[in-house]
Amino acid sequence: MTRFVNTSDAEIEELLEGRNSKNTSNVISMAVKIIRDYFEDMAINISVEDLENDSNEKLNLVLRKFYAELRKKNVELYSKSSLISIRYGLQRHFLKLKGVDIINNQEFKSANDVFKACLVKVKREGKGETKHKDVISEEDREKMYSTGVLSTSAPSTLQNKVFFELLLFFCNRGRENVREMEKNDFQICIDAQGKRFVKQNISRLTKNHRGDTADSDDKSPRMYEEPGNERCPVNSFEKYLAKLHPDNKWLWQKPREGFEEEDSVWFCNVPVGKNTLGNMMQKISKEANLSKMYTNHCIRATCISVLDECGYEARHIIGLSGHKSESSIKHYASCLNESKKRNMSTAVSSKVLSVTRKTVAMENTTANFEQLDFLNDIDDQYLMNVLEQPVMNTKPRPQNFFTNCSVTINYNYNKD
Repeated sequence: MTRFVNTSDAEIEELLEGRNSKNTSNVISMAVKIIRDYFEDMAINISVEDLENDSNEKLNLVLRKFYAELRKKNVELYSKSSLISIRYGLQRHFLKLKGVDIINNQEFKSANDVFKACLVKVKREGKGETKHKDVISEEDREKMYSTGVLSTSAPSTLQNKVFFELLLFFCNRGRENVREMEKNDFQICIDAQGKRFVKQNISRLTKNHRGDTADSDDKSPRMYEEPGNERCPVNSFEKYLAKLHPDNKWLWQKPREGFEEEDSVWFCNVPVGKNTLGNMMQKISKEANLSKMYTNHCIRATCISVLDECGYEARHIIGLSGHKSESSIKHYASCLNESKKRNMSTAVSSKVLSVTRKTVAMENTTANFEQLDFLNDIDDQYLMNVLEQPVMNTKPRPQNFFTNCSVTINYNYNKD
């Protein structure tokens, strides 16, 4: 009996398709469908299959015209991110079936020039902005804890806390692999200094890391304990694990409605649904009455933004976040959080208002000096006589300095 197995071409093809994440596969399918619809609506006598066998020159000409005429079903322009996704999908499709890269190959320069011009047009018409996920503000982060929404005293709020902190410290992408998490995926360990931390035992496939030879298994983040801090994430996680239903392997279980603190089990033998987990941060936002409705992906954005604010280099941050390149997180570094925006506004206001106050002070001073016009009536000879009189008291007097104040001079003058 041989240890090897026979594999059909279809099975090999399925194996190759499995390399792509679900999102990537959807992008490719969407892009191919759009260009098929384009050929049909524009009555162009050509098919995608024809392009797979035609010359690169002809494919370039077709793409050049396709990019210029591409519109949504309501005849509006696609957004910048949608255009980039469509071209990326076509790139992956023709790279696989034709062996040609329609983005980086110089034979497609004219088509890509038209594509870039389309991006400029989209931006000119106000559709070029890419909407990134909001970073959870410092005030809202504090509010989550202070309102009790992340309390450890009840099943639902304890789950909220563990959910938020796991996604935060492990920089997890919004919905990715959350439903598939199991209790045994995580472990509480002790490092060489005797400090406890939570680590992830299993490295699951993600959008950017598909388990190929370029991936490293030594990139798992750690969530360390905070001794003496009532919000310690390790203590919360440890309590959460202890209260889970022992007969259920899933990490996210439905919280029991009726419970007692001393109960050994706080959760039902039923896993939380995928959609419920996908909307967890929205649920937390509503319960804590936060300033806006955040999504799960906002937790990831918050992790990257906080690390950037703390001065960590991009090469270290992507080691935790799982991004493939430093350029992928540039927008997090360039975004200003609410606190910075507020401080910058205050700085500008203080400078402008400071100038205004000085101007007002000068205007008041001018007005006060205008009240001394009576000095113009004093006889010059009289002033000379006053100045020539000897100083009777030469004892040094204390010097007083006044700023930003009005000075009133009472002078009794009798010309006779």
